[in-house]
Formats: sequence, structure tokens, C-alpha cells
Amino acid sequence: MNRTISIKSIATCSFLWLLSQPLLITPLRAQDSIRRVTRPVVIKTNLTGPFSGLVEIPVMLRRSIQISVQGVRLGLFDRSRFFSLTADYCFYIKKTASTVRRPAPRGFYVGPYLKYRTVKEEKIGIFASTPNRITTYSMFGGGAVTGAQFINRWGLTIDAFLGVGYFPIIDSQVTLNTYSTEPKPQDYQLDIRPGICIGFAF
Repeated sequence: MNRTISIKSIATCSFLWLLSQPLLITPLRAQDSIRRVTRPVVIKTNLTGPFSGLVEIPVMLRRSIQISVQGVRLGLFDRSRFFSLTADYCFYIKKTASTVRRPAPRGFYVGPYLKYRTVKEEKIGIFASTPNRITTYSMFGGGAVTGAQFINRWGLTIDAFLGVGYFPIIDSQVTLNTYSTEPKPQDYQLDIRPGICIGFAF
């Protein structure tokens, strides 16, 4: 009698174990599938211009915020340097079937952006009759950008975009040796933003 009960118990446990295998495997497969589409944070650098670093973070489904910093210093005698801070709000066009709250920002996107830039240009007078001239000005403007971002299963990211904006000068100053003037800012620049970025999503 006890032997019969023992055999039945072993058979029942074995049967339940076999039934449980798909339930154990499915979450692992689901986690692997979700891992491929989540990776919400993307860090990139733009290959088409001066040094730049970009960080993109989804804020909700199909929408993300991207912050980028750019800066460079050029020249030996006549030096020029600038610093830019840009904020993008991206709307991803393609709907996703993912149920995760913050899926990876991938696919085609459009959106507005705001940018602040400060520029300093120094012209050093080689001769005594040529004064040193330092020009500084700041710009603040915005525009629109469109592009496409691709993220593979390992997180490697490629982002290609093109943006156009309006960039009025909000402040300027010209210094000749020790004499400074502050001309009224009336100029502007057309902001063209081409970019091919590579990075990693995690």
C-alpha cells in the first residue's frame, strides 16, 4: 500500500514538474525579448562635428528628451572657441507593440529643439599698430529636427538626423585692447544641424 502511494506520489510530482517547464522557460524568453526592446538610456557622440556628447532618455511611450553638449577650441594666434547646450524633444513615429513603460527610443522621429551657444573669437595683433580684438557673443534659438535611430539587440546605436533652426544673437561685446563696446545685437544665424551619431543603449 505504501509502495503504491509512493509510486503515485513520484508519478504525480514528475507530471507536475513536466507541466511546469513551459512556465519556467516562458518568463526567461519574455525577459530576453523585453531586454531587446527596453534599453531606455542612450549615450552617443556626433561624428560630423566638433566634440559632442549626447544623452537620450525616454519620458513616456514614443517620446524622449535628449540633452547634448558641444564645444571646441581652434587656432594658435587667432583663436576661436564655442560652447553649445541643446535640448531635443523627440516624437517617435512608429507605434511599438511593447508593453514596457519606457521602450528603447528607436525608429524615425521628429521634434523641436532649443539651443544656447556662446562664442569667443580672439584676433591677436602681431604688430604694435594692430590692436588685439576679442569678440564674444551669445545666441539662443530653436528649430526642428528629423532623423532615424537604430538600436540592435546588443545596444549598439546609430542615429542619423538633420535639423534647421533660427539662431538670433542675444548679447555681444567687442574688446580692442582694453577698450570695450557693446553693440546692439541685431544679427542672427541660420542653424544647420547634420549629424551621424554612434553610441550605446543600456
